[in-house]
Order: sequence, then C-alpha cells, then structure tokens
Amino acid sequence: PPVDVTIALLELLGGDLEVVDTTVEPTATSTVRELFATVKDVHFPDPSLGDVQVKAVLPKTSALTVKGHLAAGNVGEFTISLQKLDLPVFDPYARAAGAGLDAGPATLETRTVDNVVVRLR
Repeated sequence: PPVDVTIALLELLGGDLEVVDTTVEPTATSTVRELFATVKDVHFPDPSLGDVQVKAVLPKTSALTVKGHLAAGNVGEFTISLQKLDLPVFDPYARAAGAGLDAGPATLETRTVDNVVVRLR
C-alpha cells in the first residue's frame, strides 16, 4: 500500500528560480525572483493542501500572487493574480506560432473553483 504522508508546513523564503527552455528558438531563459511560498497541511497520496500562498516577481517586474487550497479528490479553489507581465519575454513562443511580442505588459486575475488538476510525479 502507498505510504500516507502529512507535512504540516512547507516554506520557500526568498528564492530565485532560473528557467531555461531549449524547445524553442532562440532558447528562452527567464528568472523568477523573490519567490516566497507557504503551503500548510500537505497530504499524500491523495493530494490535499491546506492554505497555499505564493508570491514572486516574474521577468522583469511582474508580480505573481497565488492563494488557495486543495481538498482530497482535486477539489479546491485558487485565486491567481499576475500584474504587468512583460510580454516580450515570451516572444520565442509567439515566434514558434508565427507571431511576435515586441512590447507591452499583460495583467490577469482569475479564480479556479472545484476540480483542479494536480499531477505529482
């Protein structure tokens, strides 16, 4: 039988994460800065997460905020806010689709409710 695991608190305080994607030309490289994440009551194998809070700065000065929770059975609610995302960072992906992103920001706020797909490997 699978091992039943509960973790009271996971925290990442002020980390940086460099992402390199060699599947596009030119290679896309970006850095997520000032990454703070707090996840309470993490449970496996049927994944559930108590209070989830994530904050980060995406290239170049975009603010990312994620808040929510996930119950067993992939039922949860998350609010995602992205402020002033610098679109030219994603130009390699746009070029692969025959378009271009030369300038401009994007702002998004969305909420997911009910079935949330979580795959842990």
